[in-house]
Amino acid sequence: MRSRRLLVVLLTGLCALAVIYAFNAGVSERPGLDGEFGERDLQEEGVSLSRDIGQPADQADEAKTPLSPDVTLAESADLAQVLAIVMDDCGGNMELAKRVLSLDLPITWAIIPNLRFSSETASLLSESGVPFLIHVPMQAISDPDGKAGDPRQYYIGTGMNDVAVRNALSPLLDSLPGAYGVNNHRGSKATEDRELMDSVMSVLLERGLFFMDSNTSKRTVAYEAALDMGLAAAKNSRFLDNESDRAKISEQIDKAVSSVKKGKKSRRVAICHLRPETVAALETLSLDDIAKKGVQLVTLPQLMELEELSDE
Repeated sequence: MRSRRLLVVLLTGLCALAVIYAFNAGVSERPGLDGEFGERDLQEEGVSLSRDIGQPADQADEAKTPLSPDVTLAESADLAQVLAIVMDDCGGNMELAKRVLSLDLPITWAIIPNLRFSSETASLLSESGVPFLIHVPMQAISDPDGKAGDPRQYYIGTGMNDVAVRNALSPLLDSLPGAYGVNNHRGSKATEDRELMDSVMSVLLERGLFFMDSNTSKRTVAYEAALDMGLAAAKNSRFLDNESDRAKISEQIDKAVSSVKKGKKSRRVAICHLRPETVAALETLSLDDIAKKGVQLVTLPQLMELEELSDE
């Protein structure tokens, strides 16, 4: 009799466990009202809801401008004062390029197309996860008219219509896949021409690229043209190496950092160039020293992502 009672109790317990298991399984597969688990459900389960700024939820894994390891998305909202350094004129010197790449600095590169090492530099940066721009030669005030398409002069110049701009720009963009955007190499005359800049921005908009105005002319309209076209855009605020002296370049970097702290605009871009003296100055740059001043170095894509975050 006693054995029968124990058997009944055991069978009853097993049945109860089976019912509970089946119920929980059904709950775990039950979708939310929109066919997916809602954010509240995920938060209650302790699931992280991180996703890339500006990216649809279903495209978050394919985001084009991820933050680099030293700046996480969770921390980015607190980054009020940042400086992005863009290194122009890359593509012609691999020895200097490898020295810069070995530095633990969040630098954005700008590669001139069709130089000896342009493609090799772009491939090396892509493999290393380093962002780069296409540094498009544009007509300077000192350049003669009618030289567009001559790589020794410029590719984009005044007098070019929409078709000419597209025909000149498209091969340059195709030659360096993986670029995040474009900035102008020289271009003091071209960037003053609003109609010309509208043609340029139209091509970039189709490609999903952003534009950085190198600000080589006080009368430049390139930045405004990019914004009016709906592009993400940035504008250079300082050249760091107008003088080829390592100490003076370091001094200019310090001034750029100070301008972020003291200026009304707390996110700034500064340009330097792939030159021996500049690389030597960067090799002495300390991220910790800059951070102690309340400023953090970021890449240009990071800076623009932070701008989006601020707008939101």
